[in-house]
Amino acid sequence: MWTLLDSRAGIEARISAVVGTSFAWFPTFDLSPFPVGAQVLLIDSTGKQRAGYISAVAPAGLTLGAERVPDPSCATDFFDSKGTGWSHDAVSGEYDNDGSQVGYSSLSENNVFVLQQLYVGQFTIRNRTAGYLNMWFGNNTPGGAKSANGTFTVYRTSTSNAQLQMEASEDFVGSTDDISVKQVTVPPATAALIVCAPGGLTEAWYGDPAFNFNAVTDVLIQQWVDEVGPGRFRTRRYDRRRRT
Repeated sequence: MWTLLDSRAGIEARISAVVGTSFAWFPTFDLSPFPVGAQVLLIDSTGKQRAGYISAVAPAGLTLGAERVPDPSCATDFFDSKGTGWSHDAVSGEYDNDGSQVGYSSLSENNVFVLQQLYVGQFTIRNRTAGYLNMWFGNNTPGGAKSANGTFTVYRTSTSNAQLQMEASEDFVGSTDDISVKQVTVPPATAALIVCAPGGLTEAWYGDPAFNFNAVTDVLIQQWVDEVGPGRFRTRRYDRRRRT
């Protein structure tokens, strides 16, 4: 039977769901004390579930991949397409939106994301007088609308196509620059690498295929206990050492 070791509700989750490199990272919840083979059960905002098991291999520490944006400084006009209202300002090194759009309008760059990988995106909004700007990690993965000047950092699992979009609302007037996207290749030591079964090496999270990794609301840490006789139970043991 399953024994609950710990649980969290309303938690921020940063998840990689790619076979061979899956992990769970909760900025406010340290997974390192839990034993190898414990199950990490995720529940999203619609009640769908995915689960995996803590690997015997411990994360080596937060590592980011190469820059995915051609020119983060925006000194050059690199976006593959610019919607109505957008223009590139080579003097200031930024993209400006004059508010002439009649609907949502985006800066779009192809081939930025790999599906199911975790990415960290960062961008700056300047000179804003109206509306909001939203970084999209593919067509189905918004980063959250930002409606103030400042620099913003967003973590998302890419769950649709590989296109980066900087989407302006129909009333946005302002500028953006310092646009960066990097893959989280290795999570911090407080995270856990995830395998499909205790001792497994290759597969990723299992469960509902419609699960939304960007809408995790709850996490449960569980361990299976074998019944060895009436009223007698034994914890299934795996190598508890977190090998590096």
